[in-house]
Amino acid sequence: MLSYTFDEIPTFDDSFADVQRRYHSSGAQVADVLYGAIDKEGNPTYPKNNADGHGRLIVIEIDGKFHALAWKHSRAEGGNTEEGSVFDKPLESLEESIRAKRDVIRSARETMSGKYYDTEEAAKILAGFGETSEYNTPREAELKEQYDKLVERNEKNKQYFASTKQNADKKNELLAQAKALADSEEWNSTSEKYQALLAVWKKIGNAGEDNDRLWEEFTKVRQEFFDRRARHFEELDVRRRNAKSIKRDLIKEARRVAIESPDYNATHKKLEAIFEQWKQAGHAGRDENALWSEFKAVRDEFYGRREEAYRDRLQEKEALVREAESIAEMGDYSTYVSNRMKELTTEWKNTGFCGREGDKLWESFHAAQDKFWQGKKAANAERMNTRQEKLQEAIDRRQDKIKHIQENNAKLKDRLNTTQSEEKKTEIQGWIAENEARIKELNDEIEGMRHSEKDKTEETKAEMKAEPAVMEAEAEAETEAEAETEAEAEEPAETAADAAEE
Repeated sequence: MLSYTFDEIPTFDDSFADVQRRYHSSGAQVADVLYGAIDKEGNPTYPKNNADGHGRLIVIEIDGKFHALAWKHSRAEGGNTEEGSVFDKPLESLEESIRAKRDVIRSARETMSGKYYDTEEAAKILAGFGETSEYNTPREAELKEQYDKLVERNEKNKQYFASTKQNADKKNELLAQAKALADSEEWNSTSEKYQALLAVWKKIGNAGEDNDRLWEEFTKVRQEFFDRRARHFEELDVRRRNAKSIKRDLIKEARRVAIESPDYNATHKKLEAIFEQWKQAGHAGRDENALWSEFKAVRDEFYGRREEAYRDRLQEKEALVREAESIAEMGDYSTYVSNRMKELTTEWKNTGFCGREGDKLWESFHAAQDKFWQGKKAANAERMNTRQEKLQEAIDRRQDKIKHIQENNAKLKDRLNTTQSEEKKTEIQGWIAENEARIKELNDEIEGMRHSEKDKTEETKAEMKAEPAVMEAEAEAETEAEAETEAEAEEPAETAADAAEE
């Protein structure tokens, strides 16, 4: 538009002015004013053609003002045409601007027709609206109103889509957490976690196009867990009924086993085997505590009796320790005393296990036994050495005699060779025979002494070797007895854990 604005359609005080009014498609009134025409004599006249020198002004009404679109002054005004005037298509720029605005709105609407369109792309399209010329016509005002609504809608959708994206991210995170819990067997705590996830899920808004899919997946994961939980508790009810039946039978068996018997170790082992079956039977549900109290009472009664017996056995073993220490101090290693020490070991074993308090007594008893047998071993070794020394002296004496007799025989044999008398020879031969018989007798004595000493030595060594073996055997028996576990009637470990599932 030109820079000329009028409050009304100007006729320039020309009563012959021709004003043609019409309404443009833009909704604005357009006026084509022909004015200042003169005839050949120079008098004002109606404008007919350019030959009469008239001027032409095209104006458009906007907001109650008339704005010049094109203006050619009359001949009387100089006849010049204002720069920018286009008379053949004066409203082309306006129409093009309206078409451009309309195209922007149409393109934006097409882009925004999808449920989850690209708001950034729509914003780029709507930005073209401001790049067109603006005449402020009614049609442009209508388009501007439509544009503003689209901009507002796009901005709201942008915020909405952003929130749905955030909501989708949050729900995807909750879904991941739900899936992570899917295989859990911590039924109660996991149920609470699923309820907490559901509460958070409900507070999160719409997640856009993925909202239904996410909800279906989330619901499916939760439902699979709760279905599995339901099956677990159904199976648990069956197991508890079975456990209840088994434990009632075990109580009867424990009562039968825990009869008064001196063989506490065997009874203990049977009770422990029953206790292992008890622990493996599982939880019996609401009856567990009552069943356990009944079972524990049977065990407690037996172990109470065993403890009383252990105290009596302890006193017996204290007496055995005192006697063993007394014997070890005497230094008497006679057969009678040695047999008594062996009897003490047998009595110790027959007395039986007396609990952990017997450990120190066993150490003292074993020390006394060890001291005695080590002392006897040393005494036997010394006695054997003394006997062997005396034996060697006796053998030496006999060997000296043999040597002396052999020397006599040598001399007699020399005389035999030089003697002519047959009578004398016979006599000498008799002496030689007597000496050889004596030599044989002495050698037999030596051999007999050696065999006798060998037997005695082997007997002593066997005795010395056997005595520690007795101690080792008895020690092994005591160790085995000590390995017996003093069972405490403790509640099975699974009781508390299973009770939490009630």
